[in-house]
Amino acid sequence: MDLRQHNTQERIVAGLIDCLEAKPFRELENKDIYNKAGITYRIFFRYYSDKNELLNDLEKSLINGLQSALIKDRNSLIGLKHEPDPDDILTLADPAFRHTLLFCDKYKRNLRALVSKNGDILFVHKIQNVAEKDLLNEIELHRTTSLTYDPYWCLHSALSHQPGLIKEVIYGNINIIDKLVQIAHTCFPNNSVFKIRTHIQLICMIINIKNTNKFSDSDSSISAFSKVTQDFLKTLK
Repeated sequence: MDLRQHNTQERIVAGLIDCLEAKPFRELENKDIYNKAGITYRIFFRYYSDKNELLNDLEKSLINGLQSALIKDRNSLIGLKHEPDPDDILTLADPAFRHTLLFCDKYKRNLRALVSKNGDILFVHKIQNVAEKDLLNEIELHRTTSLTYDPYWCLHSALSHQPGLIKEVIYGNINIIDKLVQIAHTCFPNNSVFKIRTHIQLICMIINIKNTNKFSDSDSSISAFSKVTQDFLKTLK
């Protein structure tokens, strides 16, 4: 692709994003996009048959870029030979998420528009699918390299690299917990759903306790641990 073609496509994409910031995609017409992009309809149709092809092309490009960034970040952790302690996690945080965060920052306007109420709800599901596949790959990596094939330690290793998911589990996000259980159960079908759910919640609780600064004195430690434990036990009833 030559520079002129690339610049034209960037203008068309920018035109689409400008339009999405003003009204829903379903209400857009092709002419809204090429007028906003400052090009003729002939040039627009030279690249895209309609607004739907443009949207699909943009979403595919973003998904591919996100997957590539996730792979680069995960590769930075492959050589890790031990369970990271809190100090290790702080050191690993930058390389473990750097490419993903840089990608999201670079295309934040496009991503924000697509996941907004004016964008495409299916795009959110596509991003979730990418995250799910990434977690599955992480679990599979630890399962195939583990000597014991113990689901608890495989899940522990995988979830230790997913602080966002840990936070959602700790906050009691049932949808996230159910999805994690569903994903993990495909890797460990010989274990009951209840056992996997218990593993996930216990693992997230332990990792959260290890990584928090709440426990600076004995009183706060006992209080915080008691609350977390009580919340965890309630989910088992």
